[in-house]
Amino acid sequence: SEDASMAVYAEPVVNRVYVTVCDCAEGGGGDYSAMLVIDVTETPFRVALRYRSNTISPTNYATVINGVSKKYNNALCVVENNAAAGAIVCRELWFEHEYENLLKTKIDDKENKAGGSKTKIGVATTKKTKAVGCSTLKGLIENYALLPTDLNVIQELSTFVKVNNSYQAEKTKNDDLVMCCVIFSWLTTED
Repeated sequence: SEDASMAVYAEPVVNRVYVTVCDCAEGGGGDYSAMLVIDVTETPFRVALRYRSNTISPTNYATVINGVSKKYNNALCVVENNAAAGAIVCRELWFEHEYENLLKTKIDDKENKAGGSKTKIGVATTKKTKAVGCSTLKGLIENYALLPTDLNVIQELSTFVKVNNSYQAEKTKNDDLVMCCVIFSWLTTED
């Protein structure tokens, strides 16, 4: 896009399967609302589109997610819903845009489980979910099963470090796109 918030690496292709993974922020100039569209038709999985903005409101971000997800063959949409921004995005996608292909999860033993009864839209990044996602992401990248493609993703991966028993961006760096990769990697472990 003109403002470099969106980069398209592969246009949607009929009969290919895509997953849209979204990390949500408030839009006040700090953290980024980040989205990756990943082609999961075959391995290696490939990033088809990257979106990243730290000024977009959650309501407007939901509109962007809706448009992109529909364009990519009604992609399964996985939204991180830990904070208020994620809850707003989930609500907007479901009620305002009526986007039906949203992942629903429930927390079972402090870890997210996809589908089943008593679920809610989105995925909470719990300690267990993040640990599974980080471990799986490492394996996917090392085995060339996930090709990050985008320079912003690669830059964030280079500053994603271990802090105590978890991983996060180094101080003054961002990890919003990496968290999309972490959530996607967690998703690959679900049925």
